Order: sequence, then C-alpha cells, then structure tokens
Amino acid sequence: MEHIERTSSITTLTLGLLIAAVTTAAISMIAHTQLHLVSQTMRVISLILSALALLKVANSVAPALHRIIRTPIHWIHALFFEWLTLIFVIPLLQVLRLHKKYEAPLGSLSGKPILLVHGYCKNSSVWFYLRKQLAKENLGPIYTINLGSRYQSIREYAKAVEKKCAQIRLETGHPELVLIGHSMGGLVSALCAFQSEYITDVITIASPMAGTHLAKIGIGPNAREMKLGSLLTTELTKAISLESRVRFYHIGTKTDHLVVPNRSALPGTHPTREFHFEDIGHASLLLSPRVATLLTHWLKTN
Repeated sequence: MEHIERTSSITTLTLGLLIAAVTTAAISMIAHTQLHLVSQTMRVISLILSALALLKVANSVAPALHRIIRTPIHWIHALFFEWLTLIFVIPLLQVLRLHKKYEAPLGSLSGKPILLVHGYCKNSSVWFYLRKQLAKENLGPIYTINLGSRYQSIREYAKAVEKKCAQIRLETGHPELVLIGHSMGGLVSALCAFQSEYITDVITIASPMAGTHLAKIGIGPNAREMKLGSLLTTELTKAISLESRVRFYHIGTKTDHLVVPNRSALPGTHPTREFHFEDIGHASLLLSPRVATLLTHWLKTN
C-alpha cells in the first residue's frame, strides 16, 4: 500500500488552521481599540489555532528527522488530537443518534453488506465519518449496530452481532457480509466470523487482537477478556493464524495509548493485510481520511 501515507503530509486541515489563525489574529488587531473583550478572545483563538497548525507542520516533516526527534513529535501530535477527538468530537456525534434516520443503511443497496461494530463504552455514532466516506465510494449497504450494555462479555456481544448479521442477510438477500470493528469491536467481529458461514472479510481497527495491558483498569468481563494473553485473545489469534475461509485485515497505530503494546493490533499472520500508522491516536483513526482510503482499497480489491 505505497499510496497510503503512514504519517500525514501538509493537508487542507493544516492550511485551514493557518488561515484561521491569521484571520482571528487580524480580527483581534482590528477590534483591539473598540472591542477589548472580542480582541482578547480572538487573540486566544489565534494562538490555539497557530499551535495546532504548527503541530501539524512539525508532524508532517518529522519522518525526515532522526527517530529520537521523530517519535516524540508523532506522540505529541497523536495525543493532542486524540484528546480533541475524545473531549469534543465524539460527544458531539452523540447528538446524531437522535435523528430517526441515523441508523438507516448508507451506500450502495446492491453491493456486499458491511456492518460496523463499535468499541468499548462507545456506540454507533463513532462511525459517522468513516461510513460516510465508504458510502461516497459506492460501497455497502453499510450498517451499524449498538451493542447495548457496556460491560457484557465479548462472547455475548458476538451473539448480538451474529443476530444482526442474520437480519441484514434476510433484508438484503446477499449471501456474503463484511465486518469492520474498532477497538473491542474488532475482537467481537473476529469471534463472530468464526460462528457465521457467510462472513467473508473482517477488518479490525486498533483492536487488541493479542490483548492490551490497559485492560487491567477496565470494568466488566469484556475488559478482562481484552487483557494481554487472555484466554479469548489467545484463542482468537491462534484461530486467525489457521483460518483460510475468512480474510482478516488489521489496522494499528504506533501512537495508540490504549492498545499496549501497539503491535498487539497486528497478529502478523498476513503482512500484506496489515497496516501500521505512525501518528494517529486510538479514537482518531475513526476520523482519518487515510484510514478511509485504506478501507476503500481493501474493500474494493478483496
């Protein structure tokens, strides 16, 4: 996947941040003599936007620097935008679920169905960006699911997904289906794939396939099942290594603060079906154009 960038370059977002920073700074100067409060507010916003833009620029040039410098820059970039995602974007997306048509499938109604499975303590709203991008590529129909109670067993979640898959198959009449899971949703999807004959592909995004140390501080049986080297993750990684019917694809990121160690997201069974980003946070993967491009590539070439 040479056309997929592991680290971001100068993007429209970077340029937009720079333009917004200059604009707010100009407004601050103009308003300084007449509207002091507006001036001060615009100055603060300008400084914040400038810092974000500089961080994006630094991250884009980091690949050319020595690893000792490059790695901290990627981590700072990932963590800063990760917190913005967790504090502002994901809570805002919750509002979308109030719309009665939000759960309706998107994309092509005649293609192979795709079901998006969310992660630990999340819901279907987190897929807003990626499912829109996949729909633009005429993929789908694209469905989402809400797993319900936050602290059930992953094995119970897999049963719920299997039931949803059966409903989709009945609704579409298509004999095959693709599962895409983020974080815990990847484990749920993988487990479900071994229980359903018509699931042909599973794509995991930042999923602790071999477990994660951070699961020790989680609550519920699902957290215990995500511990590094747990019975569930051991069973799954072994089953994936021996599987020939279902195609598994895995996306990870070296700056994942929840999947520790980050290599846990990539089983290493099929290197050509695995991709490691270097500068995106765990939840931020759900809002990444590069992830959308990679998903589209895999879905159209499988």
